[in-house]
Amino acid sequence: MSDKNNLRTNRMVQVLRGFTSRTDRSFSIIYAILKFIIPFLLGGALVAVQRVFGDEFFTKIFSLMTLYFFPPFGKETVIPAAVALGIHPLHISLTLTAMDAVTSLFVIWNFHWIHHIPLLGWVIKKVEVKCRKFLETRKIIREATYLSLFVFVFIPFQGSGAITASVLGMILSLDAKRVWVVIVLASLFSCLFIAGFSSVFVSFLRLG
Repeated sequence: MSDKNNLRTNRMVQVLRGFTSRTDRSFSIIYAILKFIIPFLLGGALVAVQRVFGDEFFTKIFSLMTLYFFPPFGKETVIPAAVALGIHPLHISLTLTAMDAVTSLFVIWNFHWIHHIPLLGWVIKKVEVKCRKFLETRKIIREATYLSLFVFVFIPFQGSGAITASVLGMILSLDAKRVWVVIVLASLFSCLFIAGFSSVFVSFLRLG
């Protein structure tokens, strides 16, 4: 009788383990899908918010937002152009920072399988190769880590955007949450600095 009870107990345990395993896999799949979709929803919301300021303003800001995705255009070119077009320096600063936050979030959340996405995977692989070469020639970055990452994003030069910084953080095996926070803060301060300088410069030109 005891053997039968043990057999039933073992079967129940196996059934529960199988159910738990399937449940865990289901939650993992759902979680992965959400991590892929949420950045796109946030990006869509950011674009939708710009509509509130009118059609003419939306045309200007959306064009600049699109331009920001394509090199060699970056903060140092898009922000002065925005200020010259009459967009408030704070508005363009917060917009570009939000874009960096969303793109960084997407890369960090999906880094381990993003390589399999057609076209985008090719871009990420190319960025990763450049990052590894960059680290080989600048070993100090491996030691300073978060501070180096902040400076890397803050100083606007070709290839120092949120995507590259996110890839760098992942290659260095840094904490994902801290990497994201550092990138967002560095982007914000960088945008505000460039916007402030651009505002003064544009005002000076208009006075002249």
